[in-house]
Amino acid sequence: MNCEEFRERIQLLFDEGEVELKDADMLAHIGICQVCAEFRDELRTIDATLRRIPFEPIPASLVLSLRQIAEPRALPSPGWKPDVERAAMYLIPGLLLWSSQWALPANARPYLLALITFIGTFTLLTSIFRPRILGPRRS
Repeated sequence: MNCEEFRERIQLLFDEGEVELKDADMLAHIGICQVCAEFRDELRTIDATLRRIPFEPIPASLVLSLRQIAEPRALPSPGWKPDVERAAMYLIPGLLLWSSQWALPANARPYLLALITFIGTFTLLTSIFRPRILGPRRS
């Protein structure tokens, strides 16, 4: 057994709560390797010190919160109604504006189309950035 194997195995033993060595290979190794024997003694000291540290009990509210995180919850399925309402809110006025261009003289139509483009772009940008600036809409 080499020093690296000894250190890995003894750390695993301490993690499992085994303080005394029972493995013949490990006992033989610390008999000939003073560095590993000191390493074992240091681990014992650290383990004993850590076991003496008082610990605060976990608050019941934290335990409850952690348990609630682990509970499976059904996520609400996205409905189609808000999307249809939003599309109607923007599409119907847009179609009305667009169809009104035929009531205007030919030389005024480019101005109306520019106005429709501006209003559409403004509406799109405000619908994107409004929730990011003001927060989500509350119903």
